[in-house]
Amino acid sequence: MKKFLFAVLLTAATFFAQAQTKGTNAIGLGLNTKSTTDDSQTTTKETKDNTYNIGYGYFIRDNVKIGVDVNYETTKNTTLTKNTNTLAESNTKSYGGGIYGQKYYGLFKTIYAFGGVKAAYTNSKEETVNSVETITSNDYSLSAYGGFAWFISKHIALETDLLNVSATYSKAENTTSANPSTSSSTKFNLSSSGTLTGLGFRVFLLF
Repeated sequence: MKKFLFAVLLTAATFFAQAQTKGTNAIGLGLNTKSTTDDSQTTTKETKDNTYNIGYGYFIRDNVKIGVDVNYETTKNTTLTKNTNTLAESNTKSYGGGIYGQKYYGLFKTIYAFGGVKAAYTNSKEETVNSVETITSNDYSLSAYGGFAWFISKHIALETDLLNVSATYSKAENTTSANPSTSSSTKFNLSSSGTLTGLGFRVFLLF
């Protein structure tokens, strides 16, 4: 009986270990949705954000993956000014993609921590409803990030990013149709963030 149980455990361990071995392909699907409300005596601000992600990765070595992904994001911001009962609204649509490298570190059975680097590009367009204003921007970023992965089975894994440090170069153009004019600006930003309050995840199909 003991030999049988040992054989079962050994087979299960092999079944899971194959998930992140050299030569494995990974198709990733991601979703991150977040809604926040900030209510004060004078205004009520609401933000709704949805991010969708699809990507492909390949394990070039055991526990080392490289890949590409594309993203699409929609953001809606509304501000209600209470004393005048006026509502301002803006909608932003963004798309982009990037290339990345990622390394996994075993923690417990099928639970892994990972760290990675990523170079990405994003184009976004924000339209302000009331003032008929459009802001178009192009962002180029380089980031280092970390998180956790759960290899549920040989063919399915879940990942979530928890920490991110990034450097971003952005060029924006502002256009107002009510009083036709265009202005542009560039900026460089270095930031760090965590996503524990807006936890997103990616599902990977492995084969």
